[in-house]
Amino acid sequence: MKWLIVVPESESPEIDVVQCFLRENMANYEIYDIDKQKHLEPLAKANDAFKKTRKSFSEATHCIFLDAHKYTSYTLLPYLCGFLSGCKIPVFVTGYASSKELPSFFYGFKTFLSEHKLLKELTKCFVEYIEEETKTNAKKELYQKGLPFTPDSFSFQIAKGSEDICNLFIKAGMDVNEVDSAGTPMLCNAARAENKNIVLLLLENGADVNAVSKDRGYTPLMDAVWRKNAEITDIFIKNGADLNVVSNDGQTALILAVGSGSVKICELLARNGADGEMKDHMGMTAYGYAKLFKKEAIQAILEKYGKAN
Repeated sequence: MKWLIVVPESESPEIDVVQCFLRENMANYEIYDIDKQKHLEPLAKANDAFKKTRKSFSEATHCIFLDAHKYTSYTLLPYLCGFLSGCKIPVFVTGYASSKELPSFFYGFKTFLSEHKLLKELTKCFVEYIEEETKTNAKKELYQKGLPFTPDSFSFQIAKGSEDICNLFIKAGMDVNEVDSAGTPMLCNAARAENKNIVLLLLENGADVNAVSKDRGYTPLMDAVWRKNAEITDIFIKNGADLNVVSNDGQTALILAVGSGSVKICELLARNGADGEMKDHMGMTAYGYAKLFKKEAIQAILEKYGKAN
């Protein structure tokens, strides 16, 4: 984040208040002295002066025009305002009581009567400016890596296990509850990829532990069970996963666990309250399948936790 403070002259008392605020908030800034620029222009080549001015404005992420009514005759001002507007850089203008008094090149910018009123606005919204800048920088980094900011691109990086890139997507503002073009929630993709760190990253950023995929009707927990991953299954249980969701084909997580033959996952689910009486489309319960396929260790677990129906 870099703030550009445009002032009529460097000795303006209004500068101190704004500089103090930016220093307290650890913000980088530059002073652009209009009076100094006017004196430099006759002494330097016009092209060199223009390049230096353009550089200062192009590096800014936010711009403040202090006491703007004092330098409306500055020849470069309309161009600079147009540049800032075109780059969608937030601009704040002091010295005008209302937008009705503004010259046309200041239209669309936030106006304040004094620097004190400006500081009230900055104090209220500064955290938002920082967050927005973080998103902007993260998006730029993604584009530099040739990665589009889309749910499918995010999903692909989850499947690859690219933790740093996934974190960059989240910093850029990607909703962790987005689904890919197949209708699969990001947390389901992470469970299918069996990447514990990305599962935790998504959960920490608000991913819905009970999101349901369009293809199978599985929750992230069911995907972890299907992949026979007890560690990730346990993470979902500890994060409040619903253990009794029924998939598109009528199966519960406990029935899936019995089918996969995972004794450890069956024990995790049964101990934490999975309903052993629920039947699938064939009218079979988890215990019924364990008995049918002679999975004695699983039968014993289900009997221990009262799931033998």
